Amino acid sequence: MSQISVNDLAGNRSLGRIDPFQLWAGKGQIKTAVFATKGVVFEKYEVVALANDGKTIIKFDPTATVGEDETGVAEATRAYGFVAQPVTANDTTAGVFYAGTPNHEALVWPQAVTEFEDRRAAFLNGHPKNEITIERQMGL
Repeated sequence: MSQISVNDLAGNRSLGRIDPFQLWAGKGQIKTAVFATKGVVFEKYEVVALANDGKTIIKFDPTATVGEDETGVAEATRAYGFVAQPVTANDTTAGVFYAGTPNHEALVWPQAVTEFEDRRAAFLNGHPKNEITIERQMGL
């Protein structure tokens, strides 16, 4: 997996400035797991789907029509979580948040998913094992 940016953890004169960033928008329990990536590149906080093998993350694509599971649903259409760090083609695994209440504006979404209600629905109607609840920033 990619190196964690030091600015994810701390900021000072030698490490550089750290700007407050509101990834979480609620108090839901946060859960993570490590999944295979099979050479797929992901941006930090990119929403992902879980392949039918249950061990590999793939690009989330709400318009996908291939890779159907036993229920006839294309695997890429069901949001599962989002990656914690950028993933390169050389990485074989990635950490994935699959439970919690993230700020929808902090996540990287496919171009087709721009509205709050569509983002919320992506997880409500997503993979049955995801525990993500999409919310707006706290206090908004």
